[in-house]
Amino acid sequence: MKSIIEELISQNSQFMDNIKYNEEYWQLTKYGNNIYEKLKATLNKKQIELLDKLLDNHADLSAEASECHLLQGFKAGIKLMVECL
Repeated sequence: MKSIIEELISQNSQFMDNIKYNEEYWQLTKYGNNIYEKLKATLNKKQIELLDKLLDNHADLSAEASECHLLQGFKAGIKLMVECL
C-alpha cells in the first residue's frame, strides 16, 4: 500500500477515485444534463459537434483548475504541518 504522499504525487494514483460526491453535485449534474438535452434537440449536427467540443473544453479547464487547487492546498498543508513541528 502506498503512503498518502505517494498517492497524491503518483501519476497512476487512485486517490481521486475515492471521492464521494454529495447530493447537490448529483442534482447539478442532472440539471446540466437536462439543459444539454433540450439545447441539443434544437441544433443541427454541426452545431451539436461544436457544443460537444465546447463542453469537453470546459471539462478540461475544470480538471486543470481542480488540480491547481489540490496542489496549492497540499503545499499549504505541508507548510502548516512543518510550522507546527
